[in-house]
Amino acid sequence: MAGEPVNPVGTGGPVAGPLPGEVLTLAQFDLKGLQLKDTFTVLLPIRWMEPDSEMAFTLSAVELPGVFSLPVPPAVRWTDRTMTITRITWSPISVYIDAQIEVDPGVPESVCHEILWRWTLEAQLDDAYFAELKGLVSGDFI
Repeated sequence: MAGEPVNPVGTGGPVAGPLPGEVLTLAQFDLKGLQLKDTFTVLLPIRWMEPDSEMAFTLSAVELPGVFSLPVPPAVRWTDRTMTITRITWSPISVYIDAQIEVDPGVPESVCHEILWRWTLEAQLDDAYFAELKGLVSGDFI
């Protein structure tokens, strides 16, 4: 089966399922930039089985249940940097936000590192903005 390999992104891992002995695994893949047909096939290798196996299923690229692209807010300018949100995707799993932070020339490297780490480790949606995002989507998973 021909296709484009895509590596997982973000966090993932197994959790106990509702049935005895059941394990559910979350894996996230960024499909941005891929040219998908209206439907596409996902082929996941399963390496713990003897012999190795694969699981395949087909999804619609046109209508993914519970997945919404949301409008982005305008860029925000601070004294020494600008932050632009380039994409917001709401899904039953998570809210995905792609952002670009551009730091002005001359800002010390130590400040750049602090900006990166604070954004990476401490960023979160405030309650008002989260409520606004929830108002843009519908579904019983909210």
